[in-house]
Amino acid sequence: MNWDIATKVAVAALALAVALVQNPFRSRNPRKEVKEDLEIYNALPEGSESREALARYVDERVLHLIEDEGERRRDLWGAFGGVVIIAFAGLLIFGSMINDRPAWISIPLIIIGGLIGWMGYAKFYLSFKRAKRDHAGNLIDWPASLRDRLQSASATAPKADGEGDAG
Repeated sequence: MNWDIATKVAVAALALAVALVQNPFRSRNPRKEVKEDLEIYNALPEGSESREALARYVDERVLHLIEDEGERRRDLWGAFGGVVIIAFAGLLIFGSMINDRPAWISIPLIIIGGLIGWMGYAKFYLSFKRAKRDHAGNLIDWPASLRDRLQSASATAPKADGEGDAG
C-alpha cells in the first residue's frame, strides 16, 4: 500500500482515537452540579413546587455523594490494558496497510484490527470510570443504564417450561 494513503489513514485514526479517549476525562463534578442546583433553588420563588422538588433532589444527591465518595475508584491496570489493546490494534491496521499485500488479506486484517481497537476502548472506558470495585478491580456495581437494560431484558425474557409454576 502507498505510504501517502497509510499516513493519511493513520492520522485520521489517531484523531478519532483522541476524540474517543477524551470522553472519560470529561467527568462530571458532582459538587459543582450541587452548587449550581442550589443557585437555581435560591432563584426560585418561596413556596414554589419546583423549589421544594429541587430541594428534595439536592438532598438526595448530597446523600448519594457522601455515600459513594469513598467507595468509587478506577482500575488503572485495566485502563493500561485497554491502551495496550488499542496500540496492538493500531499496529495491526497500520502494518496491514503499509505492506504490499493483496486487498483480500489487508481488508480483513483492518476490520479485525478495528474490532480489537473497539474492545480495547471499551476496556479502557470501563476501567477508567470511577465505580464500586472489588479488591481485584472488577466492577461490583455496573453503571445504572446498563444495569437497567439488563434487568428489563431479563424481566421480558420468556420463561422456560416449569419455571414459576406453583406445585
